[in-house]
Amino acid sequence: MVIVKRTLNKYGYPPDKQQAAIDTVLKQAELLADNITA
Repeated sequence: MVIVKRTLNKYGYPPDKQQAAIDTVLKQAELLADNITA
């Protein structure tokens, strides 16, 4: 999660929308991991 926050900050993502972006990235990572392990 820290890496995602750093990346968002690096590219000037608005702080008030960061949590939603982090949730989306983590959800996508979970889905990708499920597909890889299936």
